[in-house]
Amino acid sequence: DYTIDVTAHGTMTAVASFTAPLASQGGGSGVVYASGFLAPTTTDSAFTLILATPSGYTVELPSAETALTAQVQIIHNSPYPVVDIYVDGTVAIEQVAYRACTGLVELPINTSVGIAPTGGDVIAEFPFTLASNETYVVTASGIIGNTDTPFDLIASGLDTVAENDRSFALKVLHGATDAPAVDIYANGSLLVENLSYGDYAGYLQVPAADYTIDVTAHGTMTAVASFTAPLASQ
Repeated sequence: DYTIDVTAHGTMTAVASFTAPLASQGGGSGVVYASGFLAPTTTDSAFTLILATPSGYTVELPSAETALTAQVQIIHNSPYPVVDIYVDGTVAIEQVAYRACTGLVELPINTSVGIAPTGGDVIAEFPFTLASNETYVVTASGIIGNTDTPFDLIASGLDTVAENDRSFALKVLHGATDAPAVDIYANGSLLVENLSYGDYAGYLQVPAADYTIDVTAHGTMTAVASFTAPLASQ
């Protein structure tokens, strides 16, 4: 009896695992073939292994996956009032308001995430291939039907803690569809430079303090918007 692990070439991380009970099949032969899609849509067949014998007998090998998952936080930053989030064609989180977010949710490492207006049909669906046991943030951004800033799910790695208890780990996403590339200043000091729409800046470890955040068009010092960020207690 075997556990069959399928990995991307050159890696040791299984993308799928199956059991093959061959202890009682001595003297026989067969062909095992992979079928389906690693990231299926709602109309596709899921990835599996099938055993076929010369007699014409076929059987789908049972899954032996040991919950290969990743932790994902989803942020709703597309201008639709309230949405439902689907995972592999099934509603997983309901009624996420505009500018709200989920906590960390566990998703299969090969999955499809869909977005639908609450109670309506899925308006967009995106396949994701994630690394097992890693943590991500996925932000819904853009506008349905807009060719310049189309609706998209933007994924990036997520740190859940700062480097020490005196710091705050800050990650910045440019998610304003009608804004040019920007520079971001914290208390007058340049924090992020030339950040374009749809891009994340890498993590910044800033002292845990209170800040005034100024957003400027790239290359200028005139703030188009200013905000307070009370991080001293965070």
